[in-house]
Amino acid sequence: MLLVVVGGLLVTLLIYTLARQVGGSGYQNEDYKVPPSSETPPAVPIPDTEAEANEWLTNNGLYKIDMAAPIKCTTTFESGTLSDSDREKQIDDYMECLTRAWGPALEAAGYTAYRPKVTVFSGEVQTECGTSKSQNAFYCAMDQELYLAQDIAEVMTSKNRDARLLFAWIMAHEYGHAVQGRSGLFGASTLLSHESSKSQALEYYRRAETQADCFAGVVVNSLSKDLAISDEERSGLGDLSFEIGDDQLSERLGKPLEGPGDHGTGANRRTWTERGLGTQQIGTCNTFTAPASEVE
Repeated sequence: MLLVVVGGLLVTLLIYTLARQVGGSGYQNEDYKVPPSSETPPAVPIPDTEAEANEWLTNNGLYKIDMAAPIKCTTTFESGTLSDSDREKQIDDYMECLTRAWGPALEAAGYTAYRPKVTVFSGEVQTECGTSKSQNAFYCAMDQELYLAQDIAEVMTSKNRDARLLFAWIMAHEYGHAVQGRSGLFGASTLLSHESSKSQALEYYRRAETQADCFAGVVVNSLSKDLAISDEERSGLGDLSFEIGDDQLSERLGKPLEGPGDHGTGANRRTWTERGLGTQQIGTCNTFTAPASEVE
């Protein structure tokens, strides 16, 4: 039975590799049919036991896959203000790019891909995960949708508030959480955090957040050709992730941290973002086996 499963995985990986190579444009995954945004994706996988959860986190099949590159993406991001509806249209188009990159990788690893629905909001938004206020962006595992408040830019310093790729990077990070949801990483880390002490639970949260930073780096690297990312902007993505580290945000908001937070320090968030930007190997983003010092 083991040989059958392993053989099936090898065949799947071979099909995935060949599919990436189809076409003469130089772009990968061109024949992948991106699904429409879905409000009814399959349920998030949840492990049955702590042992299974640990296995999903440390030896997930997704870690064996390389992200295809380059991936076509006709979405344009420019500095400036858009209405909520125009921003939502821009981000929904961007979801097509992200899904063209992540969908085949998820399926090659044996998971079900989908294209998340996006809601851009002002003020407050009501979701299956509860009510959320402004200056926020998040993935809700209850409905598997992504949410973006445009005024999230206000939590950045004036240096990066108008960065051209600010929303592209933020939504690549949130899509990273959606990938965690589909691959069981979210369910596994959530189960283990609920069975842990407060400090251990915070560490699981930080490992999940820094992994989403790394996932964002990997996929933005894959899309970098059409997004026309300059070397300066590539470095700037690390700066963006640094600015929303727990320590950096708390300092700017005048609310000193009393111990480690739940997202990671600016230095560690920058580190994982840059690791993702420098690779096509999704396994580089295995934060769940990284030293604790790298996810503080």
